[in-house]
Amino acid sequence: SIVANLAASDREWTYGHVVVDEAQELTAMDWRMLIRRCPSRSFTIVGDVAQTSALGGTHHWQKNMSS
Repeated sequence: SIVANLAASDREWTYGHVVVDEAQELTAMDWRMLIRRCPSRSFTIVGDVAQTSALGGTHHWQKNMSS
């Protein structure tokens, strides 16, 4: 989409709200990137840490939410 292309090409682009599905798969670096792209920290986060399969994935929500 046009919006996705603009966001990909502009390092300063930010979002007002981000929906994250399968959030348990995100690494600490992924979370930092999302927080930079959504400075309002307005997120809808869906995930189950009991289903984490990624090596660097989330195992504790509090650890990632306090960044």
